[in-house]
Amino acid sequence: MKKIKEPEAGTCKICGCTDENACMDSWYGPCWWTDETQTLCSHCASPENPRSLAALRLRYKKSVDE
Repeated sequence: MKKIKEPEAGTCKICGCTDENACMDSWYGPCWWTDETQTLCSHCASPENPRSLAALRLRYKKSVDE
């Protein structure tokens, strides 16, 4: 049975980005950590996570639509 590797602090468990090699968004810039363990970046986190890029985009869309 293959052992699942625990994610390392400072490395996104989805895309593998780090502080030195962050994901980049043309509008919002580099990603940021959405969890205390620094294993999930803002660009990979789901919209349900209020610290995610997806949640930020939804909040912006709502403010523009109002």
